[in-house]
Amino acid sequence: MKKRILVLFMVVAMLLATSVSAFAVDIEALANEMVATANAEIDELIADAQLEAEAVESNGELKEIIAQLVEDTNGISEAAIEKAAEEGIILECVLVKVEIGHKNVKIDPLVVGGW
Repeated sequence: MKKRILVLFMVVAMLLATSVSAFAVDIEALANEMVATANAEIDELIADAQLEAEAVESNGELKEIIAQLVEDTNGISEAAIEKAAEEGIILECVLVKVEIGHKNVKIDPLVVGGW
């Protein structure tokens, strides 16, 4: 009888361990997908801003392009962070420098912080 209980306990423990690791893989995949999607949008906005900056004729125009880029990328990051938090995922911003026109700008793409 003790052997049966021990075997049953081991089977249940193995099933729980397998389901927990499968859950972790699903969460990790979801987190990576959220980061990839947000960062792709951010990369596209950066590329567009760099192209626009090539055609500007004044610092005022360049400042407007940069301000819009920062506002848009911050919005994408904030939305992704909020959506991830609903799923129990922690996303973090990591500032990187990009060149827009002749100015360095800090933009905040995302990385997975945990879950």
